[in-house]
Amino acid sequence: MSSGAAARSSTLAALGIRVVDDFFDAGLVSELREVCSSAEFLPASLYQGDEVRVDEAQRRTKELLVPTEVRKRARNLFRAEIEQVNRWYATTIDDCAHPSFLRYQEGDFFVAHTDRSPRRDDPDPIGRRAVSAVVFLNGRDDPGFEGGELLFSPFDDPVWNTRGFELQPQAGRLVLFPSTMIHEVKAVRSGERLTVVTWFQNAAGAETAPPSSAACVNAAPAPAGEPLEEDRGSSPPAG
Repeated sequence: MSSGAAARSSTLAALGIRVVDDFFDAGLVSELREVCSSAEFLPASLYQGDEVRVDEAQRRTKELLVPTEVRKRARNLFRAEIEQVNRWYATTIDDCAHPSFLRYQEGDFFVAHTDRSPRRDDPDPIGRRAVSAVVFLNGRDDPGFEGGELLFSPFDDPVWNTRGFELQPQAGRLVLFPSTMIHEVKAVRSGERLTVVTWFQNAAGAETAPPSSAACVNAAPAPAGEPLEEDRGSSPPAG
């Protein structure tokens, strides 16, 4: 790692943003991309208050209906990191949500939002979110792929938040951040953006960083072709 990259990594970590390259190895990335290429999909939904609905003025992307065994496999990889995530964020995470597989195509985006309200009054399972996780399945080495950057606004000061911190998609890269942190997905200009996302959870929904003042517009849990037994009745449908 160059000195500049190391300094940037240290700055991000100080703000609560952790980046782990090659979290998914090249073989797994290739396998998951193949699964995504043939998956059926639904318009991605979001929580607004207690309501789950599709609102393409705020979030325009597709939830991919990947097989249950694929979601379980991805979840187990995230679960294996719980101890490390607890050390990084000094929290008491005990599980993570079943992952969502997302496809952003040209023009797709997600406006600035948080994954959990700083007010700590979200319904379950939103209220249990402590640390959000995104893994990219493709990146700038994909011919024709432009846009889709992950932009963070980690400051309470609105002037500083006009600048933010931007992370480029890179295949296999894991990005972790407090679920109360403001972030957005910039519009895809060409090609497509594939990601796997989840939320590390704890019973108390403990804070992992100073909360932001953004309004809360939360991504809803992923739909599934056939709900996993442990999911039944635990969260609203997404779409």
